[in-house]
Amino acid sequence: MDGVVAVLEDITERVCAQEQSRASEERYHNFVEQSIEGIWMLAFDEPIPIDLPPEDQVRRIQTQGYVAEWNDALAKLYGLASSQELRGERLLELYGGAASDVNFESTLKLVQSGYRASNRETQEMNSKGETVHFLNNAVGIIKGKHLVALRGTQRDVTDLKRAEQALEPVKLECARCWKQFRI
Repeated sequence: MDGVVAVLEDITERVCAQEQSRASEERYHNFVEQSIEGIWMLAFDEPIPIDLPPEDQVRRIQTQGYVAEWNDALAKLYGLASSQELRGERLLELYGGAASDVNFESTLKLVQSGYRASNRETQEMNSKGETVHFLNNAVGIIKGKHLVALRGTQRDVTDLKRAEQALEPVKLECARCWKQFRI
């Protein structure tokens, strides 16, 4: 008996799902690259247990963290030409090879807040040695009981901080005057 056996499988749903996934990923990458805010992701050599004491978690974040994603907008905030200059860079190298007290305290606050930070101000140095003030948002990516990544955004608020500092004497004078004329 001669014959042919054919098995047909409808893969329309799988192909549509793959296309939707690809399109979603493309939209995400376009958003990150075209954003005016600095967007970043830190990954770690190995997941960090979140049941360790907070100070130990910070030390591991700082020693095992590296830049996995960093858009051009953030690179420019740090005085660099493009994100390619930092991809794969160790977190401590971004701090000049040693963890600063400011960055330790800021990261400690992030750990203590359950890896959620909203509009947290930091003061950092850019590649030119200039002080830059950032407004930060960050979230930890937790799987099981381990931190596997940190994602966040940064906005340069240096000009705003300078304007606030310039207005400080005026605010003090106004407060003094207000006390004088208060009934």
